[in-house]
Amino acid sequence: MRAVTRDHEELTRAAIDAHEGALIRFTGDGVFAAFADAGQAVRTAVSIQRSLSDADWPDVGRLRVRMGLNTGPCLEQGKDLHGPTVNMAARLHDAAHGGQVVATDATVASCAHLSDQGSGIDFFELGDYHFRGLSQPTLVYQVLAAGLLSEFPLLRSGRRGYDELPAELTTLIGRDELVAEVGRRVRERRIVSLVGLGGVGKSRIAVRVARRARRPFHNGIRFVDLAVVNDPGEVVGVVLASLGAQPAVGESEEEAAVRVLRPDRLLLLLDNCEHGEERVRDLVRKVVTECPGVHVLATSRQALDLAGENTVQVLPLAVPPAREALTLSEVKASAAVDLFVDCARSVDPSFAVDRGNAQVVAGLCRALDGMPLALELAAARLSVESIQDLARDGAALIDRLGPTPGGRGLSMRSVVDWSYQRLRPDDQRLLQRLSVFAAAFTRDMALAVGRSGAGPTSQAFDRLLRSSFVVRDAVHQYRFRLLDSAREHARAKLPPGAAYDLDRRHAELMLGRARVYGPMIRTGEEASASEVLAADFSEYRRAMTWYLREDRVDEAAEMLVEIFQFCHFQLLAEAHAWALDLASRIPADHPLTGDVGGAAALAAWFGGDTDRAVQLGLGAVDSAASGDRPPYWARLALVDALGYAGRMEELSQHFIALVREQRTSPEPFWQINALGYEALSFLMFGRSADAEQRVDRALALARQLGNPDCRHWALYCHARVLAPHDPERACVAYEEAMAATRSVGSDWNLSLDLVEWAGLKRQLGDPGAAAVGLLELLDLLGGSGNRSQLSPTLRQTAEVLAAAGMQEAASLVLLSRAGLPQMPKGPPEETSEDALSSHLRAAVGGDWSRLEIQARSMAEHDLIRYCKEALSAMIGELVDAGPPLRG
Repeated sequence: MRAVTRDHEELTRAAIDAHEGALIRFTGDGVFAAFADAGQAVRTAVSIQRSLSDADWPDVGRLRVRMGLNTGPCLEQGKDLHGPTVNMAARLHDAAHGGQVVATDATVASCAHLSDQGSGIDFFELGDYHFRGLSQPTLVYQVLAAGLLSEFPLLRSGRRGYDELPAELTTLIGRDELVAEVGRRVRERRIVSLVGLGGVGKSRIAVRVARRARRPFHNGIRFVDLAVVNDPGEVVGVVLASLGAQPAVGESEEEAAVRVLRPDRLLLLLDNCEHGEERVRDLVRKVVTECPGVHVLATSRQALDLAGENTVQVLPLAVPPAREALTLSEVKASAAVDLFVDCARSVDPSFAVDRGNAQVVAGLCRALDGMPLALELAAARLSVESIQDLARDGAALIDRLGPTPGGRGLSMRSVVDWSYQRLRPDDQRLLQRLSVFAAAFTRDMALAVGRSGAGPTSQAFDRLLRSSFVVRDAVHQYRFRLLDSAREHARAKLPPGAAYDLDRRHAELMLGRARVYGPMIRTGEEASASEVLAADFSEYRRAMTWYLREDRVDEAAEMLVEIFQFCHFQLLAEAHAWALDLASRIPADHPLTGDVGGAAALAAWFGGDTDRAVQLGLGAVDSAASGDRPPYWARLALVDALGYAGRMEELSQHFIALVREQRTSPEPFWQINALGYEALSFLMFGRSADAEQRVDRALALARQLGNPDCRHWALYCHARVLAPHDPERACVAYEEAMAATRSVGSDWNLSLDLVEWAGLKRQLGDPGAAAVGLLELLDLLGGSGNRSQLSPTLRQTAEVLAAAGMQEAASLVLLSRAGLPQMPKGPPEETSEDALSSHLRAAVGGDWSRLEIQARSMAEHDLIRYCKEALSAMIGELVDAGPPLRG
């Protein structure tokens, strides 16, 4: 490059001298020169460009430089020139492209004679551009001459056509990727439509895309706001007015628009096309057919349905996850929260999301669906309501969201109703029926509840999807949902008496799906069934609520029995509440009484009520005796509850019966369970060889079945068999079991693994890994209400804390186990626990009684939080003190 730079300076200096110019200075790899005659300056620029075009450096190729020319008075200081004229030339130079020569209108006016002297030099008007420091646009020309390039992108400065777009009064948040994608499509496609419900931000996105638009739109942007249209017949007239044109004599408005647009290369932005959809469709069809340089960017509630149209659905902003105990960073990461905070600060500059209001703000943003208009309107109400008042009732809030100050008189309710009133009657009826869904639904589910004799439901569904009343779900593929604002509005439009029939139809639909997918949890198709059941669970909750409210015990019991295994594995405590409720309602002679009673017994044990678990379990076993449905759940609950109660002889009877019933089941799922229980019982009596034999058979059957939870159970039992003599291999088996059960989200089984794995990791001298596992386990227990596994978790936590020297914390955690249900354990673990208690009592001395009182006074959620804080502190000390944790 040294040689290139030297040659560039030499030929530049020679051209300036040849045309009587003054070289003021070299500016790094550039040059600043002045001329007494503007024509000589232009000739010099053309000469330099031609010389550079002819030159070719082997290692570099051709050199392209940009040039800016301006004419006017300058201030001379020493050997340098200063002033606005020089500054303008520099800014013009910065805006040009390599190989391009651009000049101001002042320069062109001073040397217009060049075009008439046969010089071969001409000037092409590029248009008005805005430059920094100037309040008015500057008319810019490009110098044309033989040997010079002529095709360039728009100058790198604001073109007047772009700055005539609507002002952006609020921040555009969470749309960067969408703006970039739409910008790419606009350059490649002739028609791009942004579709979505009113208030979702289509216009804001389109304007931002237009501001960033560059090549190939040399003639800029033409923005047309069709929201002013009151009659569809006014559409083309509004477009013509925006173009600054009118029809000639005998010419129609459409012909005039095409005539004006035909020679240009521009982007036509048609905003709010739903105000005259048919006329817009006709106009756009003619424009793209007869104006090859024009691209159309449209915003509308639904697509224009034109050939070649590229449709982009604009969805609401992402909202925080719908779960408890969100972290502050998770709330702040939401684009909806970001927009709400930005708008709130225009009302209250000090507003911020903190630990005190994070959950409230997250709930508010979810209630408003992440709709930008709704968020802006809600933020505006902070001048008259607190954030807590706003968030108290999200559905009712929609009605209170009036027009923003200085806005176009839009309220959120009016926006939704405007769109609703423009739907076809068939579409309105289907939308009303879809309002029964609580969350995401499949197309088949939508058609099932919407089926009627009023018209073709599938076509109505497609139209609702195009109109954005129905949107694709962001989480579940091939599912759809209604925005809350649309759901509430449609529900309110149901005819009198229709709600009952709709709720019944929805409940019957979900019962039918439970019959299909519930039993699949026990087959090789568990993974796909779990995915469907998890996605459907909000609908099961809604259907079960309706069945219980209407006292439809038969249907409620059947639904519970079909999906209970899934709910139990997933730690969905609502199913336990349903089981306990139904156990008090179902008749003693009902064919499902034993199943419901068994589910209720497990629910009671799960919640820590041992006596009730025994009572319900015994009743369920008695009820099942007269039927042909083995009481698996009741037996399992009795084994656990009787073990905690110390009633070992009764426990043995039910354990033997459980194994016998499962062993003879025609379903491999239950056979594998039986083999695992046999292995654990043999292990407790020291018969390791028999235990290993049962585990091997269980593993073989599980591999054959392909059920992840069966594979987990076989691996879990295998790890229990390995643990006494090979803890390292046992840890590997537990990790394989955890991988299997994580694949289907079975948190109950995961918690079984974690408590045992953490204990082995502690024994193997890896307290960091043990602590990490216990932290995950505590999260599972804290969010599910699972008290049956809390006691062993606390014992392991106490062991880990004691090993780390945190004796007081370990003592408090161990003492807090009093009164909690415990799974039956063998003598070795009881001895270990006694030893730990003795060690801690000696370590804390006289503080033992104080800690005992403190442990009794701690609420369960406070205890779990205390354990997590102590374990986190321990992990922090390990990280600071030594090598990276292995866990």
